[in-house]
Amino acid sequence: MTDSALIFTDDELSELLEAPAEPTPTVDNATLLRIAGHLQTTLLPERVLDLFFHQVRRFVPLDGLAYEHGPLDLSLRVGRRTRHRINYRMMAEGRELGTLSFHRARPFLEEETVRLEHLLGALVYPLRNALLYHQAVQASRRDPLTGLWNRLAFDEALAREVELARRAHRPLSLVVLDVDHFKHINDQYGHDAGDAILRCIAATAQRCCRASDMVFRYGGEEFVLLLGNTDQMGACRLAERLRRQVARSQCLYDGVPLRATVSLGVAAWRDGEDGEHLFRRADEALYQAKAAGRNRVRGYSELALDTD
Repeated sequence: MTDSALIFTDDELSELLEAPAEPTPTVDNATLLRIAGHLQTTLLPERVLDLFFHQVRRFVPLDGLAYEHGPLDLSLRVGRRTRHRINYRMMAEGRELGTLSFHRARPFLEEETVRLEHLLGALVYPLRNALLYHQAVQASRRDPLTGLWNRLAFDEALAREVELARRAHRPLSLVVLDVDHFKHINDQYGHDAGDAILRCIAATAQRCCRASDMVFRYGGEEFVLLLGNTDQMGACRLAERLRRQVARSQCLYDGVPLRATVSLGVAAWRDGEDGEHLFRRADEALYQAKAAGRNRVRGYSELALDTD
């Protein structure tokens, strides 16, 4: 395995593109510019890397490509992993661009590693632009108050998870959570106190969930939990655990301990239904929980777990 660091400024990239392509004359300046132009036809990181992989294979035989960017939580694969790999840590103007690994079954020759380094010159700025776009898109899907995913992200994730459940024939459940008497909290303590309550509940929900579960702020005082590979019974157990944790917790705001309770509705995906219908059933279960006195869990069309 070989590790290299590539750091390019604008001037250095210009020099790289203008320099003779020695010792690999087949990768000349015109070729690099053509590849870079091809990569700039998209702003999706996964698409940029897929295009780059297929371009590079024209010059160096490869079996696969792997890309990691820790701060952006990006992990992408093209092709397949094999025994031998060569890694490149990429940076541009002080910005971390992640680590790119080329894979193939047989060892890399020295002239091939030089050729790959040269070819990476065409990737740097298309990848940087794609990462900036990815970062902006991710920010647009976050709730600024709680740091949770927002409704836009929920709509996208719900459609994706329903399709995955359908194809894999595996369970999927949805939990809708609403803070009880939230208007009273705002009226009595102020909206800043209400915001503090929402942040505390968001943090509690994340602690109660598995790493694979997704927690969203749907809007106002309403939250949604999307639980993959979980049936309704399992979702009700998680919802009850969350309800108890919120009821037992206190949120300190300006030195004052505040308490809140939540009501939760649960529904499990049924074969053939879409995400909108699944959400409506979970929301109806939430309405049943609130109508029954709040601070409780209800599963769709059946009683779940009552309060203590």
